[in-house]
Amino acid sequence: MGHRKYKGEDKTGLTSRQQELLVYVLLNKKNREISGILDITVGTIRAMLQIIFRWYNVNSKEELLGKFLCDDKVKKEIDIMVADTGENVHGG
Repeated sequence: MGHRKYKGEDKTGLTSRQQELLVYVLLNKKNREISGILDITVGTIRAMLQIIFRWYNVNSKEELLGKFLCDDKVKKEIDIMVADTGENVHGG
């Protein structure tokens, strides 16, 4: 799969599948939940998370979330990716 790039945005360096996983992690979904949504094993999720952690230079989901919450440019990207997944992030 290729890299996803939005108009006016830099490449994230992650595949579209990794970006999809990232969205669900940032929505605070558990690995087992994500496994059902993406139809991949929990082991695959763990392996993909290691790639994402290395890319963003973090060691945990909590650090990853903190990094994203501190970056306005990334917030915009998350909003776009979340809209693409159809997730309702506002709980309604």
